[in-house]
Amino acid sequence: MKILWLSHFLLYPDTGFGALQRSRNLLIELSKYHEIICLSYYRDVDIREGFNLEHARDDLEKYCKSLLFIPHLSYSGTRYKYVTFAKSIASARPYSALIYRSQEFRNSIVDIIEKESMDLLYSDTLGLSDDVLKRINIPRILNHHNIESDMMYRRARKERNRIKKALMFYEAYKIKAYEKKYCHLYSKNIVVSDLDKARLSRINPEANIEVVENGVNCSYFGFHPRKENGAELIFTGGLDWYPNLDAMVFFCKKVWPKLSAEIPGIRLTIIGKNPGTELDGIAEKHKNIFIKGFVPDVREYMKKASIFICPIRDGGGTKLKILDAMAQGVPIVSSTLGCEGIDAIDGTHLLIANKPDDYLSAVKDLIGNLEKQNKLAANAYNLVKDKYSYITLGLKFNQIVESA
Repeated sequence: MKILWLSHFLLYPDTGFGALQRSRNLLIELSKYHEIICLSYYRDVDIREGFNLEHARDDLEKYCKSLLFIPHLSYSGTRYKYVTFAKSIASARPYSALIYRSQEFRNSIVDIIEKESMDLLYSDTLGLSDDVLKRINIPRILNHHNIESDMMYRRARKERNRIKKALMFYEAYKIKAYEKKYCHLYSKNIVVSDLDKARLSRINPEANIEVVENGVNCSYFGFHPRKENGAELIFTGGLDWYPNLDAMVFFCKKVWPKLSAEIPGIRLTIIGKNPGTELDGIAEKHKNIFIKGFVPDVREYMKKASIFICPIRDGGGTKLKILDAMAQGVPIVSSTLGCEGIDAIDGTHLLIANKPDDYLSAVKDLIGNLEKQNKLAANAYNLVKDKYSYITLGLKFNQIVESA
């Protein structure tokens, strides 16, 4: 089968953020069975961070017959973002779809399908291909990393600024209408969990929905049980993504003062690009909070960590950072939302905490208890190896693609 894969970001490098890891690994698995042409946006941030397009091309050509990269103008500067946002206010189309609207991208989709006689179109997010659905007559699949309207509604409910709150509710309303208008026009919709399937079904009962869970490359990370009692907490995740930043600000403000007072010498390492002034300011007040910014390879930091914390309070989908930590043998303390969509059991695979005192209790329970740390880690590793390995998920994904 000849598949045209549409991506809203560069599928490179292999150590990128969660959505990139999911999409890249699923594409790699699918390339074992089918011929893929990849049409992808790239952002100026990709270039600023040193990801040379030719290096990306050389890497991805191992899995794709051909590639076409198109600059994503909505990420080319603040002015363009504001212009796009202003257009979205006056439009029925949500901002999250409008940012992917490009005549060059649309024309490329149609041209490739016609010239290459493609058998299937795979769109990695809402907004990439909706404008051309009436111009193509091949099966099409739409991927949902999150249910965007549900995530935006949650964020709006938490926002305290009245103007921002109103704009977020308006955006959520438009995304929901957009999901209702377009999702059933795809042969299949792929979501990351049964919970997201139920959410999308309520919005668009006509949509054909399948689940392909988020996964992890177990061989890349490698399982490393804790060998000594330490007191090193770690969090990894891009801090320009609101749920990650909110999680760390919450933890540092509400949990860390008590935790550092009760466990002398405890350290917190935060890895993620663009931490911002608020988090930097908090870290300056606490000598044992270390913000590392963007790190190309987190594995050495994870090996040294005693506990991975995931105090996520917002967002959707499933958190690949949890699966990555499980694959590496790091014991986890997570919020309920942080491990949403993963078949993890509190007390068996990780410890659940939602309130500041819950985190305090869970961390104290694990620090100094090497046996419990490694028992949780071993159970978690077996879970991801059996259910969330991309080799296993790739077979499931291929079956869904072939049945579209």
